[in-house]
Amino acid sequence: MILLWLWLYPRLQRKHYLMILAAGLVVAILALVNLDILFALFHRDTTLTGRVSLWSHLLEIASQRFWLGHGFGAVWMLDPFREQVRLLVGWASQPLIGDNGFIDIYLHLGIVGLVLFLGVLVSFAIRAIRYALAQKTLTGFFPVLVVIYAVFANITFSLFAETEVFVWFLIVSALFMTTPAPKPTIK
Repeated sequence: MILLWLWLYPRLQRKHYLMILAAGLVVAILALVNLDILFALFHRDTTLTGRVSLWSHLLEIASQRFWLGHGFGAVWMLDPFREQVRLLVGWASQPLIGDNGFIDIYLHLGIVGLVLFLGVLVSFAIRAIRYALAQKTLTGFFPVLVVIYAVFANITFSLFAETEVFVWFLIVSALFMTTPAPKPTIK
């Protein structure tokens, strides 16, 4: 897609972008209306293999300590907590993570931590898009791809708070990449 846009952007006008947006909205609506069929193509169901019930119970538990959460990394280390979640969800084995990075951050750090994190993520996304549009090169779109990967991968796995440091490495790398060089001061 990026290569196609880089090739076509000099010829695209406002009406073309509006048509692309309209087509994207139609595709999104069709996908949402036919989620069962879409998930079946990947041999999945709309419960995301039982994750939706896990997430609803975790949101309920997280709301008990709404503002500051249960402590970063604390709850998943406790066997009684994992057993409680296992019983609530009805799984055969204990879950080790929440399988959603955003819910895990809310569980660990409360709404304060989640809002701060989302603020950083949104500002990073804005910087990445501005950088990509200014550079208009394939490597200039690397930070945008990092943001997209970080957001979508964390919907069904906890890459932010639990298991991976590689995502943080990519985010920090892309942040440095999009940071403008300081202007020299004249003395």
